[in-house]
Amino acid sequence: MLRPPPLVTTSVEGVTWDEGRQLNVKPDGTPWHTEPQAASCTDTNQDGKGDDVNDPYYAPAS
Repeated sequence: MLRPPPLVTTSVEGVTWDEGRQLNVKPDGTPWHTEPQAASCTDTNQDGKGDDVNDPYYAPAS
């Protein structure tokens, strides 16, 4: 049975580019990339089965 994918709401509100540090920062000045990010992994092995994981999902910060 086909099911609709789970949806994740994300926002970049308040995120700005820090020219000196060459990265996006949150309003508190911490790097934006340290937050979980929305990502997609459906059918990344391209076998046409869509069997990798649910899509989309939150990727943990690196």
